[in-house]
Amino acid sequence: MNLLNKKNLSNETANGDNLFTISSFRSFQYELIEYFMNLCVEYVAKQNKNYMKVDKVTIFIKFLIPTLVDDTFFILNENYFVPTIYILDKPIIIKKKSIKLTSTFNSITIYDKLITFVGVNIPAMYFLDIFLSNTDPEEAKLKSDFATTFEIVPTMISETDLLAYFSNIFKCDPYRSVIKEHFHKLFFDSFSKILYQQCYNLKEEELTISNLLKFALDIKRNSEDDAFIDLTQKRLVFIEILLSPIFKRIASLASQASRGFVINEVSMDQMELVKNFYINLHNKFIYDNVNAFDTMLSHKTHLLSPNVENAPGVIANLHPTHFKKICPISVSSQNPGETVYTIANAKCDIFGNFYEV
Repeated sequence: MNLLNKKNLSNETANGDNLFTISSFRSFQYELIEYFMNLCVEYVAKQNKNYMKVDKVTIFIKFLIPTLVDDTFFILNENYFVPTIYILDKPIIIKKKSIKLTSTFNSITIYDKLITFVGVNIPAMYFLDIFLSNTDPEEAKLKSDFATTFEIVPTMISETDLLAYFSNIFKCDPYRSVIKEHFHKLFFDSFSKILYQQCYNLKEEELTISNLLKFALDIKRNSEDDAFIDLTQKRLVFIEILLSPIFKRIASLASQASRGFVINEVSMDQMELVKNFYINLHNKFIYDNVNAFDTMLSHKTHLLSPNVENAPGVIANLHPTHFKKICPISVSSQNPGETVYTIANAKCDIFGNFYEV
């Protein structure tokens, strides 16, 4: 079920096809549930290709998710809810003191001289030493610039100790190529690869963590104060938010599998997605009751990701990229800019990237 074939996507998008309004985007994203479940199995299985085989009768994961009625709303406890679509950052997220390389399952966050990956805090300079070699002039300069920009203090560690450090963390052989491959398998999944290609016009052979670090530094240097509301740096997200509890479970299991543990199924509460909808999304982010006489609710979008409470002040401003995409009079006086309404004929591709009319 390869709905995300890059070649077809590029051709169709170039011809103005395969584009969606907000309403049709929600519907199409919901249909990707099966794709993402297959992605979960594929991602865990590739961490240790000898430990698990999933056949057609194997139950790997079980969960309940509300049915999307009329491509627009959920019915839960006899209440009608239009699930909000989020306008979030593209995969490389740049903040004042941090960088996040987003992945469907295991993202990489660099903050305060540390990198967090698969739940482990690693000295940022150790991470840079693995992926950016001092023997390559271009990589050495990139490492120096990266350390300067984010105030990362260089640390002295021998090659043997560096490899032993990562070998101990990931339970792999102490070779640079093996460690880098370990990072790549845990970071890149099929969806993330295509997402990076589409968002940053990368070729498949350019999809390396080293290149993403270079892109991140370039974005940091060229970022403006109003980048948070620049829609060229944003994309629409729906089903990924709803399925996030499953992705977190899969991320943890994949990390265990990469260390040699045998995982045959995902153990989770079948109501976990519904609980996540109520607790983390509905109550906090106002998933509204459906108004049968008003279609505006189906175009409601939110600029803050779940569990983020404090928005930058610039969120209340309008940006030139909002033209023909966001209705300016929909910006409320309470928490202005956090919740807005997209214009009915605003278009996006299947990854949520806004289409320039």
